[in-house]
Amino acid sequence: MLASPKLYLDENVHKQVASSLRLRGYSVISAHEEKNWGLSDQEQLEFAINRESAIFTFDPRDFILLHKEYIREGKDHYGIIVSDQITIGKAVNNLSSLLLERSSEELESQLLWL
Repeated sequence: MLASPKLYLDENVHKQVASSLRLRGYSVISAHEEKNWGLSDQEQLEFAINRESAIFTFDPRDFILLHKEYIREGKDHYGIIVSDQITIGKAVNNLSSLLLERSSEELESQLLWL
């Protein structure tokens, strides 16, 4: 059986998204819970990689560039999920669907628009 993805939420995503997803049984932490405020986008991504987690952010432009840089340099990550700013409820529902449909392996080094 394929593993369910772990998820790390960037600091621009409300911490309630993490707690709501955990109530649904997913392995999720947020930058707020880890006190990772003020880290650069690359540092946020590296934190997610060190936790073997995909990252979710409302900062598509910078993370699309980071994804392209990683691919160009032959570096792997556990997935980058981007979105424009959406409500907490919509983020929880859309991420829940994504985590249900995709395995960790299917997210590796992928860039997905939520």
